[in-house]
Amino acid sequence: MVTIATLFNEQEVRPFFELSKASIRRSRHPFTILLLKLHETIDDRSRTAIVDFLANEIRLTDILFQITDENALGLMLTESGGNEATALLKRLEARSPFFFNLFATCIIEVRNGAAELHQVLNHGFKAIRKEGVHRIHDYEEQIEEEIKVSIIEENSMLRRVLATTVESILIDGMELTVQLFEDGQSFLESEWLKSSHTHIIIMNDVLPRRNGLEILNIIRQMPNQQKFIVFMMTNNSSEDEMILSYERGADGFFIKPFNIRLFEAQIKRTCKGLWR
Repeated sequence: MVTIATLFNEQEVRPFFELSKASIRRSRHPFTILLLKLHETIDDRSRTAIVDFLANEIRLTDILFQITDENALGLMLTESGGNEATALLKRLEARSPFFFNLFATCIIEVRNGAAELHQVLNHGFKAIRKEGVHRIHDYEEQIEEEIKVSIIEENSMLRRVLATTVESILIDGMELTVQLFEDGQSFLESEWLKSSHTHIIIMNDVLPRRNGLEILNIIRQMPNQQKFIVFMMTNNSSEDEMILSYERGADGFFIKPFNIRLFEAQIKRTCKGLWR
């Protein structure tokens, strides 16, 4: 398949950069700037051949641009991290070792919405004054995100144990804020579930004033239901009951009595899995 190359300049790529930056918190996808600095000046025909080669190796959603003053090309890899950029470089080298040897390269993964394009490019160009493959990590620090956690459980002791366990979980770039409820209705009537934050719900299937399945049905009918991650707690190990809960939108199960360390590990894994 032959792709007709679209080559942007630095000013034209700026809106794409800003759009990707603005969507970082919502999509939890990083994006990456890959800089390729030519070792020497080449003629227009050779440059066109390089641009065409790159255009046929990248995705349609990726953006190829030139920085004339630096005798360089840039690739903006949307929704791709630094590891994907590394894999792309290896593929380019395998396809055309001659092409790969023309450049010094720099990989800059962006996870921070405060990054500015000119800063990212300037930082990258300082790195690729020397030959080889370089990687800059300065823009990978995530802006701290609040994750809401609701624990809905009638038993006050278990409620407190679960809350203490969740509050002890430390994850870079995330703050887990916990709220406790002893029945389903008080949870549904609270203002707590109305924000746009990612919201982990850990609730018993049997509850006073609205049971767990009722709450699950209500949540999954909300327009913003994707923000909820729901774990059911149950004394009932019936496969039919578990299948029903999964079909209605549960994301996981804890069958009582469960190991509190396994519970902690599952919540931690869930939070870390939010970022890709």
